[in-house]
Amino acid sequence: MSRTCCWRASFNDENTYGRRALAYPPIERVLACSSTRASPLVVPGSPHALPVDRGDFFDLTWLPSGWLVVSYDPSPAKPGRTSEVWRLRPDGSSFARIPIPSDPACWQTEYLFPSALQDGRFAVTKHCAAPPGTVPDAQISVVSSDVEGASTETLAQPPLSINPGTKSWNQAANRGIVDYGSSICENIVWITRAGVETIPVTIGDGARSWRLDDPRLSDPTQCGDPRVGRAQAPAWSGDGKMIAFLGSPETIGLRGQQRLGASWNLYLMDPRNLQLRRVLDGIRGGGNLTWSPDSRFLALNSDVPGKGPGTWVVAASDGHLQRVGKDTLSSLSFSPDGKSIAGILDEGRGFPPQAQIVILDLPH
Repeated sequence: MSRTCCWRASFNDENTYGRRALAYPPIERVLACSSTRASPLVVPGSPHALPVDRGDFFDLTWLPSGWLVVSYDPSPAKPGRTSEVWRLRPDGSSFARIPIPSDPACWQTEYLFPSALQDGRFAVTKHCAAPPGTVPDAQISVVSSDVEGASTETLAQPPLSINPGTKSWNQAANRGIVDYGSSICENIVWITRAGVETIPVTIGDGARSWRLDDPRLSDPTQCGDPRVGRAQAPAWSGDGKMIAFLGSPETIGLRGQQRLGASWNLYLMDPRNLQLRRVLDGIRGGGNLTWSPDSRFLALNSDVPGKGPGTWVVAASDGHLQRVGKDTLSSLSFSPDGKSIAGILDEGRGFPPQAQIVILDLPH
């Protein structure tokens, strides 16, 4: 082993999040070292759970201001409950519901799928439910809010033709890229204040290829057609130069539940000319993606061929992988300083959900 690949763990006194962290070498060095080995080095660290009770947590995001924002259902077993958007500090303090105003024009208002905006706000999907028996039963839009719930702005006008899940936005927050659909048929599209725009891009090679703007993907009765693949988990880099997403050419030719077992590839797309570059292939289990603040690395939660499941960091430039956690965390989100990743750990303990919000310290 070369000297540049040697280090020892030691304690430092920098205590950004109220706990003593192990000091590791720069992640670039770890990635470089791991690329010379038969398997990636597992960083000797594990996620620490924030001191909030286990619960029904999902869709976590870390804002540039330092706040964590998460979807949370405090009473999942109670009929008629809806999920809420909550905030907390990275040390678990100030855990409280964000009082985003209900729309008086709606029979019920629900906000879902928070995602960070670069100006410190976050975007959420707004469901404006109509009274029971009304058709349509809801109008969907996307709005922004601050952590006080005091300032909201419409980012995509209702009624949207899709139910946006994962959302990621450009620096101006006037164009986003979102995924939608079921696990069997997922797709990604542009979203603006005016509504939904398809993306004229071909994914895959040869017989296993499809277009993201295939009209079947916008039809719930045809989106599972075996002639089209799946795409999900879009993430726009902070510098605006790249969009990462997962695409599954292996889905082509499969029907129904068979489609769920198909592997994924990690792609980078230039938002200006829509040129694609495949970074990784054969990823199992899908997952979600998040960019580091410097737009050099991506974190993903997946089962990587020949290396196993876990939480990973991949270099966008060359695809070098580093496993940073043995647990497959969901809803990954980098800290503003790039030194940590927040996620949700769900050990599948039944109902009601008993998930934890955790933070994983990275090499730095």
